[in-house]
Amino acid sequence: MCSSDLYVELAAALLQRGHEVVLAGGPDDAWASPLFGHLPVTDVIGKHSLVETVALLDSADVTVTHDTGPLHLAGITRSAVVAIFGPTDPRGRLPQRANCVALWGGEGFACRPCYDGRDFAPCDHNGCVRQITAAMVFHEIETLLQAEIGRAHV
Repeated sequence: MCSSDLYVELAAALLQRGHEVVLAGGPDDAWASPLFGHLPVTDVIGKHSLVETVALLDSADVTVTHDTGPLHLAGITRSAVVAIFGPTDPRGRLPQRANCVALWGGEGFACRPCYDGRDFAPCDHNGCVRQITAAMVFHEIETLLQAEIGRAHV
């Protein structure tokens, strides 16, 4: 499964459970919108300024992202975060606060991590990211949401 398939499968599972799904990103992410065309998601890809994107992330119960700019933006909000890592090591990249979790694929791979901060090792299969499933991400989302409900009742 490639990462875009993972996000589509995850969106479908979240919608099936009654969660709202909002797609966000910059104009360069517009290629992803058609992949979700068959799902009733709110698509704001390329429609928000940086400040509006931070506000959107702050309003989210959970933000799901891979190791990219929105991860770091979500880190300055109250949103719980599920971050998907493959080639990069989440240590030092994941926001250092409660309610942020990383799923790092490629466990047991001799090439892990394959990114040294400057270059990626040659890779034809991206197996590290392919190890992470929508079910794994969904489980982390549910865990974070349950923890938030528990904190709200204390």
